[in-house]
Amino acid sequence: MKNTLRARSPRHAVPHRVAGVVFRGDKVLLAKSAPSLQDEHSWHLPGGVPDPAEDCAQALGRLVQQNTGQQVSVGPEVHHTIEVVDTQRVQEFTFGCLLQAWAPLRLAEPGHQLAWLPVDDIPGSVSGATRNAIASWRDHPERTI
Repeated sequence: MKNTLRARSPRHAVPHRVAGVVFRGDKVLLAKSAPSLQDEHSWHLPGGVPDPAEDCAQALGRLVQQNTGQQVSVGPEVHHTIEVVDTQRVQEFTFGCLLQAWAPLRLAEPGHQLAWLPVDDIPGSVSGATRNAIASWRDHPERTI
């Protein structure tokens, strides 16, 4: 079932972003933003902020392709969290994604970093929410390797 949450729905009264768990074999795609390359806590799942008219799945597919070069199909929501970022509450909706066409990683922004990291060896400082999302999709019945 395709997720059709839209940016202006009541569920999104709190600012939100979408993220995707993308596996390639036994590795997961993680990203770091330029200002935080030295901070191990900065590894996160690829994604971003949907445009106002986009549903979450459409936005995530676009953002993963745009920011990483990977083509994915967006599956079910596997995790949801609310965090405080700069004193503002932000919702993150995380979806499982199936890699449709592997391509070399492509950075959308200079100075950022992307990596396929082994699921069993991701940095210890990756957030608990990110770890939970990865585990939820890894064990999900709709995921195929």
